[in-house]
Amino acid sequence: MNRFFKLNCATALAVLLGTASVMAADMTMRVAALGTAENPINRCGPVAIAEEIAERSGGRIKPEMYLGGSAFANPTKLYEQVERGITDYTWAVLSYSPGRFKLTEVIGLPLLVEDQVVAARVLNANLEKYLSDEFKGVHVLALAVISPNQWHLREPINSIEDLKGLRLRTSSSAVGDALSALGAAPVSMPVTEQYENLQRGVINGSVAPWATVAAFRLNEVTKAHVPASFGASVGVLALSKKFYNGLPEDLRTMIDEEFSGPELGARISNCWNKVGEFAIGLTKKAGSQITELSDADKAILVEKVQPVINGVLDDLEARGMPAREFYAVLQEEIAANTAQ
Repeated sequence: MNRFFKLNCATALAVLLGTASVMAADMTMRVAALGTAENPINRCGPVAIAEEIAERSGGRIKPEMYLGGSAFANPTKLYEQVERGITDYTWAVLSYSPGRFKLTEVIGLPLLVEDQVVAARVLNANLEKYLSDEFKGVHVLALAVISPNQWHLREPINSIEDLKGLRLRTSSSAVGDALSALGAAPVSMPVTEQYENLQRGVINGSVAPWATVAAFRLNEVTKAHVPASFGASVGVLALSKKFYNGLPEDLRTMIDEEFSGPELGARISNCWNKVGEFAIGLTKKAGSQITELSDADKAILVEKVQPVINGVLDDLEARGMPAREFYAVLQEEIAANTAQ
């Protein structure tokens, strides 16, 4: 009996020591994100959150950064890398994986999002019901909505009719189709090539968030800006399933309770507001015009663009996706939350 007691005590001690060893072990979290460490969006959102996770873990999680310019920071590979477990934590913009997140990108259709923070809360609240299949390869912390696109132009326009024939850069096929419906000529072009092509007159403008103006100095090569809420992009903050499932239970609980869900998505989405305010200040300082659309132009905009939106939804429905139901839910909940 004494020998049996000693054996069991030794076994229990070994288990406890092994558990303590696992709990105390350092876990490297390979962080990959679009943009540099100094990028204001990273400092406000994705990189700051990674550092907070490390701090809240009591130093057990050690972030290892692979940001802009590094081997794992190619924006077209960020999602695939975390899905395959090559990296552990990522901030990836979905437009760099065209055609893969079709239902999620319904929220990016023109004229739907005016306040990206409200939109992010609504999108995350509906993630599990509508979008889980599109993200089944990763552990999603939150989806974020980037501030809506506006029109940034070389020369002022007097009405929406003046868009006809203008070559406007965009990165979204749905936004491109909407521009075509307005008589403009959409141009697909990397964000890094906007400045030179605007300067040379190769394009007449860019359809992009206000933050793009500040990030790429477009205030130097544009004279007019039209707030049009013309679509928005979506980003995902995610962990690899391998990393998340390998964490001790207490750290998984901490991440689930403190670093997941609608408010995290809203926090990241809000990062674009300060950068946008700075960009607006730059344009005003440069003497550029910021012109709101008239009520008549807004009516024309809806009339011309709605068939494009209907076409996108019809295409997704034909693929077996509940696009119209999802779009209606987004409209209703965004309106309800905006009214609060």
